[in-house]
Amino acid sequence: MHIESVKLSPKKGGNGYVSSFSFSIGSKEAAACGLIGKRIIKIIDEKNGVVYFKAKHFTIEPRIVEEVIRLKKDERLEDDEISDQYAEKWEFPSGTIGREWSYSDMVKLYLDEASGKVVRPKRDRLERFLLSLPIETLADLVLLMYIGRDYNVDMDSEPGEERFRQFYDTYSSIVLGADSDMLADKIMEKTPLVKYLETGMQLLNASKGTDIDELLYGPRDDSYDEYDRYDE
Repeated sequence: MHIESVKLSPKKGGNGYVSSFSFSIGSKEAAACGLIGKRIIKIIDEKNGVVYFKAKHFTIEPRIVEEVIRLKKDERLEDDEISDQYAEKWEFPSGTIGREWSYSDMVKLYLDEASGKVVRPKRDRLERFLLSLPIETLADLVLLMYIGRDYNVDMDSEPGEERFRQFYDTYSSIVLGADSDMLADKIMEKTPLVKYLETGMQLLNASKGTDIDELLYGPRDDSYDEYDRYDE
């Protein structure tokens, strides 16, 4: 299953149909379904032999983001516990924990995972949850993650769906054509996923005209440097 974009053409044929490259639909039906003037997506379900069209909306609810964040935190704890068994562990004066991996450490972990000696049930739980989501919601999660990573949203637009749609218009190529497994992989491979999702929600829901740097880093003072944020 994957998503493709569709554009309705305003040009009418002699039979009164509104046409696009992908399908034809009666103008009355298009209006009744709320498709006129909307972003249209085509969801292709190869497994069940179904293709359907719908207006694109922002499908993520806060509870979904909260659950992904919770599961990702669990997965990170699991990963730390496994790493402690294989890598040399040491502590910075600040209290931050570091690990030093040798080549033999990495090979041993790889072989133990391949043989089933090392299992990651919490990672599997996160993956199952992601794959249980509708593909449109999964794609929106990927885009929310990129909003939180790149901060590239128009804060002069209305918060919520309008702001998301503007981001979608520019960056939808990230998710179009990708199946559920590919979308889930994009999410799971990001180590700072929790931060990306939390920041993405902040940026989407902040009031119109909010300054991104002030939202994320606090009010500016004389020592402000626009490059400070890249030290993260």
